[in-house]
Amino acid sequence: MSNLRIIAVDPGQMCGVATYYDGQFDSIQCDHEEALNELVVPWLDAFPDTRCAVERYTIGQRTVKMSRQPTALHVIGVIQRECKLRSIPFALRPPGDAKKLGNKQLQRRLGLWSGASDHANDATAHLLLALAVDHRKTFAELVKSGTVTIT
Repeated sequence: MSNLRIIAVDPGQMCGVATYYDGQFDSIQCDHEEALNELVVPWLDAFPDTRCAVERYTIGQRTVKMSRQPTALHVIGVIQRECKLRSIPFALRPPGDAKKLGNKQLQRRLGLWSGASDHANDATAHLLLALAVDHRKTFAELVKSGTVTIT
C-alpha cells in the first residue's frame, strides 16, 4: 500500500515508539515526555494520514501488586486525544496479542529486534500487529519476503 504510515507506542515512564512508512521501519526507546513531545505528536502533525497503534494498559489487582504506572495511562490519553483532534485512526490492543504475533523470533528474522531495548521491541510488536490486523496483504508480503528497510 503506497504511503502507508503507522506509529506504534508501548506506553509507560519509558516508552517504545516504532514507525513504519512504505516498508521503512524505525524504533526507539525514550522517556515519556520525549516520546510524546518530540516523536508522537510531531509525527501526527506531519502525517495526518497515519494510523496509530498503542498497547492497552489496564490497572487490575495483579498490576497494583506488581507495578503502578499512571504514566502509561497518561501517555495513552494524550495520544488518544491527539489522534481524535486530527481524526487519525487510533487502536488500543492487548500486549499479549502483540507479543504473540510480533515475537522475538519474527522481529529477529525481519532484522527489527533490538536486544538492548525492550520497550522499542514492544512497540515494534504492536506495529507488526497493526500491519497484520489492518493491512494483511502488506504484512503477508513483509513476512514472505523476510526483509525490511530500517531507517
